Amino acid sequence: MKENSMEQGMGFLVKTAARWLKGFLLVFAVSLIAYGHLTHGDGFSGGIMVACVFAAIFLVEGKAASARTLSRRAAYLIGSAATLALLLLGLLGMVRGGAFLKNFLVSLEPARFVLISGGTIPLFNLCVGVIVGMFLFTYFTIIADYDAPKKDGEGK
Repeated sequence: MKENSMEQGMGFLVKTAARWLKGFLLVFAVSLIAYGHLTHGDGFSGGIMVACVFAAIFLVEGKAASARTLSRRAAYLIGSAATLALLLLGLLGMVRGGAFLKNFLVSLEPARFVLISGGTIPLFNLCVGVIVGMFLFTYFTIIADYDAPKKDGEGK
């Protein structure tokens, strides 16, 4: 592989396949997060999928194109905002329900097993998905940018 392959990305075929797949994968990740209280999946697994999509963009299209899609700073700020939202959701549970993260949005009986039936659980899943996705992507970019120190006598 070329020395500056992280800057340029991969070949045309891989870039085209990734361009076609990233939208489908993001929709799948969002559905894991949104319907996690009704089906298999939740915020954590959806967040892992989100991080994998952005990590694939970083690997396939290169560092510069990835920074135009989602920079490390933007991912960190979005993840921090989601962390604050989760804390606020927990505090609202304390105020309205009596316990931290108490489900204070109770749904009526006819609304069972639909998207809005979970009360605060879908909001919790959304916060967790964004936190996991953004911070995992941030860690990935930090590790990918790391240049290991060279031992004495090794090449440049």
